[in-house]
Amino acid sequence: SAPIVAGQHGENSVMGKLLEAQRRLQLLDTRRSKSEMKLRVSRQRFVDIANVSGDWIWETDTTFRFVYASEGAQSQFGYLAQELLGKTLFDLIPPEKAEKSARALGFMLTRKSAFRDFEMTLLDRQGRAREILCSGNVVVDDAGQFSGYRGVIRDISDDRRVAAAAFESGEGMVITDRDGNILRANQAFLENSGYSLEELPQRRLGLAESASLDEDFYQAMWAKLEETGSWQGELMDRRKNGECYPKWLSVSAVKGSDGSVTHYICT
Repeated sequence: SAPIVAGQHGENSVMGKLLEAQRRLQLLDTRRSKSEMKLRVSRQRFVDIANVSGDWIWETDTTFRFVYASEGAQSQFGYLAQELLGKTLFDLIPPEKAEKSARALGFMLTRKSAFRDFEMTLLDRQGRAREILCSGNVVVDDAGQFSGYRGVIRDISDDRRVAAAAFESGEGMVITDRDGNILRANQAFLENSGYSLEELPQRRLGLAESASLDEDFYQAMWAKLEETGSWQGELMDRRKNGECYPKWLSVSAVKGSDGSVTHYICT
């Protein structure tokens, strides 16, 4: 009977291995199912958040073609998501701006790095030009390989129109760089000061010709600007013709995405 017992023992050993292999496969299957569930939940969470946002949330593949577009694409630009799938941002740039914008945007995308607030013009579904800010993050797969971009497009056309209207209001207004050198001025400021646009680069924050300010005043003003981002006060300024006049000046800092000052707005 010994051979029979040995045979049964061998069969039991094989059966045990089969059962252990089956158990491991079931465990892997369970883990895979849980991972897939987490992925679906995460994906649905992303879609839900994207669709309640007023902005256009997008995702592309490795060739920068859209594989996802949120409802913001339709509410803000008139495009259905299905219309955008397979297209790229380059397809939506106005022809007259295509070369310059495509070159700048293409340079950023091919570097495969994140970018913030890239300003450009896109055409909506009706063919109207819209000013937008575009930001994107790199997406990688489980192996850490580049798989596309995910980002947001914000329509700033209305903001630009409002800003343009405010800039050309009856109140004098200038925009300077971070060092206070005048970059732009509206018509009201030009008429009041007597200076032309060509002469503005020679002035600094509209105060270079002030008749009543000393170095201590300037230092206190800039210290306040650096500390709080704003300053206001009354001073005596001088027009191009030499006439002195009192004015109330308000200065506000404009900061970039990194929190550093980029410009000042003076009224």
